[in-house]
Amino acid sequence: MATTTGYRDTNTIESTILRRDIRQAILQYDQDITPLVVLSSQMNGGSVPTVNPKFEWYEEDREIRRDTSTTASTGPTTLAVTDGTRWNAEEVWVNVRTGEGFRVSSVSVNNVTVVPNLSGAGSVATLSGDEYLKIGVSKQEGDTSVVSHGGNPTNKFNYTQIFERTASMTRTAQNTSNYTNPQDWDFRLQRMIKEFKIDKEAAYLWGVAAARDTTGTHPRTLTRGIRSTVSTNVKNFNGTMTEAEFFDAFDAAFRYSNAQKVKFGLSGRTPVSVISSFPRGKLEVIQADQDDTFGLSVMKYRHAHGTLNLMTHNLFSDSTSSTGYSQEVLIVDMSSDGEQLVRERYLQNSDVQISQNVQENDRDGRKDKILGESGLETGLEKHHALWQNASA
Repeated sequence: MATTTGYRDTNTIESTILRRDIRQAILQYDQDITPLVVLSSQMNGGSVPTVNPKFEWYEEDREIRRDTSTTASTGPTTLAVTDGTRWNAEEVWVNVRTGEGFRVSSVSVNNVTVVPNLSGAGSVATLSGDEYLKIGVSKQEGDTSVVSHGGNPTNKFNYTQIFERTASMTRTAQNTSNYTNPQDWDFRLQRMIKEFKIDKEAAYLWGVAAARDTTGTHPRTLTRGIRSTVSTNVKNFNGTMTEAEFFDAFDAAFRYSNAQKVKFGLSGRTPVSVISSFPRGKLEVIQADQDDTFGLSVMKYRHAHGTLNLMTHNLFSDSTSSTGYSQEVLIVDMSSDGEQLVRERYLQNSDVQISQNVQENDRDGRKDKILGESGLETGLEKHHALWQNASA
């Protein structure tokens, strides 16, 4: 037995008999880190069930009303164009460079026979690469109706994905007292649910493909995330986002938009810091205590082209490379013309389910699980945008 002399202090008292002071609550990082799950499951009607792991939709763009010349000519009555399928009899087109108007008489592949010089100001030589725009139909009196023409919608699809997390503990561990509250088993269940939600968030953001894998005993499906969907409005700032580049990208991001012209920007921390440093002369910033959507903190940037609800998404910080997701902004249009564009789809009777005591019958312990099968529907790709490598 060790002996002490003089005043006893906390260094000489047997350490194992000193009472520990432990905070009951376990502090947790990143409590609010699943905004896309929140938006896609709650906005504009929320999540929608699907009757098949493969869910589909159709999209149709308006007809293309632009073409270009492939051959230079003087006072032409025949225009050589890039795509003759865009031209139809009785239509009126204009050469943007010269201002000359043409009425279409007939079309043969990419050669368009026209009546030129509609204004009577004289025909002007056409250059290769000249831009033509369709400006309508000009029909003569008493004529029969024009020939019908139109496009077809394009099939789009995605898959649901089975998400699952489990928590397990021996009976002995479950019945061992803890300093912390809630007890470790209950806390593990809380963490299981939170990590399950983060799994879904990451898949909805960055799932690389809508895929069905049949190499195993049973099929396995993957849901495609919003980032992999965007292809039209992609802006790479190549490491430095200037104020001028920001405004240019803002313009393109809102070229296709809903009537309210409101979109959500899910952003890494770096782009938010850069944007916040720009002068406010050209951009109206709205910030108040009540600026939140479904409990998500947002900074509203109001531009002539629309309003961007910008949110710092801390999950982007998991990517630490200099050209990674932490330097990106995903701009998402949630709805258009009363239709949900981005929404969560879950397989019927397979929304989030928590099951208790799923361990083997003879297991001296307990296992619970959370399981759900869902995916992300991302309509009208041109309504969304991606900004990359946006740093100071």
